[in-house]
Amino acid sequence: HEFPYGLVLFAGTMASFVGLRKAGRAHLLMPHQGSIGAGVGLTVAASGAAALGLLPAASPASGAHALLVLLPQQLAFVLSLRLRNELDLLQTAVALGCLIGAVAALHLHQLGELDTDAVLCLVSATLIAGTLIPFLNLRVKILFALWAALLAAPVAMQIPAPPAPLFLTVELLALLTVKLQLFPTSASKLEEKRAARPAKWTW
Repeated sequence: HEFPYGLVLFAGTMASFVGLRKAGRAHLLMPHQGSIGAGVGLTVAASGAAALGLLPAASPASGAHALLVLLPQQLAFVLSLRLRNELDLLQTAVALGCLIGAVAALHLHQLGELDTDAVLCLVSATLIAGTLIPFLNLRVKILFALWAALLAAPVAMQIPAPPAPLFLTVELLALLTVKLQLFPTSASKLEEKRAARPAKWTW
């Protein structure tokens, strides 16, 4: 059985977030959200199941990983941005459409349904172009760049699917993108801003 790299990486990262909060560095993190926790939980469970041989298709080395793990994981991360009002409906639709298109192209390529690399190159280029759209949220632009890297890897390396280390790297960076404060302020200023905002329910 393979080593559960995804389980160790994601569980360790979440533990480090707890450590930051305990150390008084909560201002470096976005508030807790169940949607992010769901994406992390799915990744940890899938990694553990793959390592135990219960769900080999969930392994990053498997051709089905993009569909079984990456898609719902990234959907949860995008949803977290919407739920905390960082994205409007248009930005959410653009992000979800690009994510589904990217995963579909990657999965079809892994299955051998795409005879050439042209589709992967086209979708990857579209994602890179999306980072230049002025109205898009910065976090979404970072996610676009990460997804584009996944699509470009099989073309650049002439392999059927992105290597497992790249899958794990992209997924971990996506988690950090939605969880970390991109422009952290001091803890006191952050508390002042939160106190000034009306209370709202987050998932």
